Amino acid sequence: MKLEASISSIEEVLNRDSDPSLGQVLKKKKLELSSFRNERVKGALIRCRFLQLKDMDAPSSFFFNLERSVAQRKQMTCLQLPGGRVTTSPGEMRSHAMVFYADLFGAQQCSMQSREELLEGLPQLSLDEKAALDCELTLEELKAAVNQMATGKAPGIDGLSTDFYKHFWNTIGPDLHECLVKTGAGLSRPVPVQRGIRQGCPISGQLYTLAIEPLLCRVRARLSGLLLPGSLSVERPIVVSAYADDVNIFVCSQKDVQCLQDALSLYERATSARVNWAKSEALLVGQWRGKAVPSLPGGLEWGKEGLKVLGVFWGSEGFVKKNWEGVKEKVCARLSRWTWLLPQLSNRGRVLVANNLVASTLWHKLIAIVPPRGLMEDVQRTIVDFFWSGRHWVRASVLYLPVAEGGQGLVDIQSRIASFRLQTAQKLLYKCGPSWLDTARLLLRRAGRLGYDKQLFLLRTEDVDLNGLTSFYNSVLQAWQVLQYSRDVKETPGMWLFEEPLFFNNFLGTRTLQSASLRASLREAGCTKLGHLMKMTAISVDVLRVRSNITSSRLIDRVVKEVCAALGPPQRTLVENRSLCEQWSDGWEYSFPSLTITPSVGEWQEEAGQLLSFSTPQLGKFQDAGKKELYYTCIKVLNIRFLAELKESRWTEFFGPDASRKGSWRSLYKLPVEKRAADLQWRIVHGAIATNRYRAHIDPELGEGSPPTVRIVHSGQACNVEEERYSERVYTIREGETLELQCLVTGHPRPQSSASSAFFFHPLFFFSTFSSLLRLQFFVSLES
Repeated sequence: MKLEASISSIEEVLNRDSDPSLGQVLKKKKLELSSFRNERVKGALIRCRFLQLKDMDAPSSFFFNLERSVAQRKQMTCLQLPGGRVTTSPGEMRSHAMVFYADLFGAQQCSMQSREELLEGLPQLSLDEKAALDCELTLEELKAAVNQMATGKAPGIDGLSTDFYKHFWNTIGPDLHECLVKTGAGLSRPVPVQRGIRQGCPISGQLYTLAIEPLLCRVRARLSGLLLPGSLSVERPIVVSAYADDVNIFVCSQKDVQCLQDALSLYERATSARVNWAKSEALLVGQWRGKAVPSLPGGLEWGKEGLKVLGVFWGSEGFVKKNWEGVKEKVCARLSRWTWLLPQLSNRGRVLVANNLVASTLWHKLIAIVPPRGLMEDVQRTIVDFFWSGRHWVRASVLYLPVAEGGQGLVDIQSRIASFRLQTAQKLLYKCGPSWLDTARLLLRRAGRLGYDKQLFLLRTEDVDLNGLTSFYNSVLQAWQVLQYSRDVKETPGMWLFEEPLFFNNFLGTRTLQSASLRASLREAGCTKLGHLMKMTAISVDVLRVRSNITSSRLIDRVVKEVCAALGPPQRTLVENRSLCEQWSDGWEYSFPSLTITPSVGEWQEEAGQLLSFSTPQLGKFQDAGKKELYYTCIKVLNIRFLAELKESRWTEFFGPDASRKGSWRSLYKLPVEKRAADLQWRIVHGAIATNRYRAHIDPELGEGSPPTVRIVHSGQACNVEEERYSERVYTIREGETLELQCLVTGHPRPQSSASSAFFFHPLFFFSTFSSLLRLQFFVSLES
């Protein structure tokens, strides 16, 4: 910027030679720069919907950098015209841009015959509905839509509410009905929009889905697709996977490629949409020995390493590692933009930066793939170091707890990953018909050669050989260990009962099946579920005896009796029903039983006065558990060994059990208390005081002894040396009002007043002003 450069040059001159006149010029230019920056802040606040700087905790260099880069990209200095001539005239550039976009957004003639062929067999609108949708959007329709919007809402990024649009519609309505193209710093004439969808339009996603669905339906109907080996869904091969404009087609022969080309050609004639082959990729999967590899259209070549789908690299082990290249460096770089501002940021602001601007960029990939060992731990340490500015006053596990339970709500990446995996388990067990369910079940059946998929969540996994599972589903089952489940034995039985696993299942606990050799024989015979056992022994136990090479019929008969005896009366009646047993089919989809979940805490028991509590969140049925409840449960379980021995307050032993702040942590960050004052009291309640002991922990060269530093309280312990000097624990606030030490630390009880009892006392508000009124640094070291 020229103004900043001018200030720098004047300062360099003043460093060499003192000139009073230049000093006045420098002062004037600095005032101009300050005024400019204030205006930029105001503009930034308006665009970010903030009224004051304190609403966003503090200004950020990241915030300004975004504005600067966007503003620079909007400046168009020149434009090359179709004839090759380059113009710098704003008028010529706007005129050419208007012609270009009018042609781009203009309607194009399509083949009606191709359109009818493409839509053949698909649900279609009536003639009246079609005519209503094909006509142009009128100003009256826009007005009706605005009047139907809820009050108090802001439909656009400008922050203006619907009440504003309703009130001034007669003035601004016609302008909103037209489309203008902004070129450089000016606006062109209105451009009619007759085709395409716009980025940022609320219904663009739905419109694109409707537009591309005819093509996807035609592809599904004509391609043979891919049938995974061992898949039970013979009638549903994988043909296409589509999300928005990211479409993946599965082909297995040259015929499939030709059918795909025909479908794309028909779609192009019907809609004028074309495939950009330059941005398309192809991946060759599997063994093609002795088979002709299909040739691809558009000059597309087969790759063998992997593909990037929806921003994630999939493929070989080396190709998948690309997902994590430079992740830690990007996190550090983004956090470094806030380093200069850390002294002005409160704890809540630091958490906002870490959670919303940094950690959130990791979730997209962490939902789908498992990160390399140690990477997320390094990122977590970086985030915690950022929060504490390198000085860790309170252990990290406390920071992860929600504010209402004495923490700061700082993100715990490992707990977030575990909650993602539990959400995957929820969808796998209870959602009906997700497109990936068949593939997931196929991958789960590779565990231990047992043929179990959903049944794995009912087993004692510590006894199960999980070799053969992919790293992702292995992590899903590991996250499942965060929870304990119980089943209602009185629950109405369903056909799932025949799906119950025979092995490692507490629901069918039998002594006989504890034999490893017997389990191996039954597994080789394909008898791993209750339905298998009842079907094979329905007529005679000899059928199973022959298949399993078990010589003793009495052993098989004992297994059947023990399994039936382990069931309740309703379940036993159902499983012995020969007709229902014959109806059951291995591989069909049956409703998974309802599970009541609780945190897996081992031998830990909650005691009064502890910081860690599992009274919240309230968990019930697994299928009903919310994302937030699962996340907070994962935090507490995964960090239980760090939180188990912590007291809710380091002052409990000093003041007694009445000093506990349980249930009132949230009040620390409520108005009128400023966040920085709340941060200080939060630290004090946790016992993080700048005594010699804490200072020695940060700076090893500092000793822990009292001299030469005087301390009134040593981390919640009375100091005998200073007992006589500071035995009086009642402090005068104002004339006629006193405050005990306990109230100063924990915020209660209210101060004693000899004057009127109507004086309203907010302990946090007092604490924020106490040091400024009395200049008494009570909890920091006092120089002797």
